[in-house]
Parts: sequence; C-alpha cells; structure tokens
Amino acid sequence: MRVLIIGPSGSGKSYLARKLSQIYQAPHIELDKIWLKYGGRSLYRTKPDELIAEKDSLRDNILGEVKSLTKGKDWVVDGNYSYVRDALLDKADRVILINFTKSTAIGNLIKRQLRGENRRRGYNLSDFVFHLPRALKNHSRSSQKLQQSIASHKDVVVLTDKTEINSYIAFERHNRDNIKP
Repeated sequence: MRVLIIGPSGSGKSYLARKLSQIYQAPHIELDKIWLKYGGRSLYRTKPDELIAEKDSLRDNILGEVKSLTKGKDWVVDGNYSYVRDALLDKADRVILINFTKSTAIGNLIKRQLRGENRRRGYNLSDFVFHLPRALKNHSRSSQKLQQSIASHKDVVVLTDKTEINSYIAFERHNRDNIKP
C-alpha cells in the first residue's frame, strides 16, 4: 500500500503515518526529517526573495530523495510540501487528508512543544516561535489548497479529528489482521 498523508501543521500526520507504517509493514517517510537533513530550517528563515537558487536546490534534493525512497511497492509518506505531493499523487494508492479545525491544530502544536516532542524531531524553541504565527495565518488557506489538490484522486480519506484518526487506525489494523496469506 502506498499512502500519502497530508494536512495542516499540528494535524497528526506523523502520528498516523507511524501507525499505518507498522500496520502495512511499510517504510515511513517523514518529509520534515528530510527537510531538516538538507538544511531547510536556515534557508526558510530568510526573506522569500533571497537565496532562490539555494531554495531550489533544497527542493531538488528533497524531491530526489523522496523519489528514491518511494520506488518500492509500499510506503507511507507524511508531509505538506506541495512539490512532493504533486510528484506522489499519481503513485499513491490512497491519499489521507487530516483536516482539523485551526484551534485543534494550533493546540496540538503547543502541546507538542510543551511535551518536548519537537526536540526529538530535531526542532528547537526558536523553530516553534518562528512556525506558530505562520501556522495560524496559513491554516485555512492550506486546508483549502490541500482539498483542491487531491479532489481528482481515486481514493481519498478525510479525517477531521483524533477520534476519526484512531478509528481509521483500528479499521486498518482489523483489515490487515483478517487478510488471508
């Protein structure tokens, strides 16, 4: 199974991806980790019109690695990079959009920071301070763009809260447990 999980910041993409990766016994490809690996943090703190060549190179590196990692028949990718999403839509068997309300997503971002999960992901407090206003500003626009980008995909699942995410995980686990070899 090839699954692409998208949604606004703080929606639970990585949580769902980890669970599905275990169920499907498929590699979990976390786009934020690849972004950090190639220096995305420092590049995107510059003004939008600065370092254009470096930002293009970053995108090329990320896209190249993702294409390499998704050559297999099974994978679970989570992240919100439009150039990666566009490259994977035709390859994905299923697209999952997590579409939480803005208040829930922002609450999740704050909880993640307070629990120390951002440090384990390679982020620090200044990343959080930098990212939170952008997440607040972009949530609604991001959600609308995501819905438009996947409208024509053959298999789309939309999850709107944590209960639906956990029900979906249970459903997929049950289906996998009942598959005959």
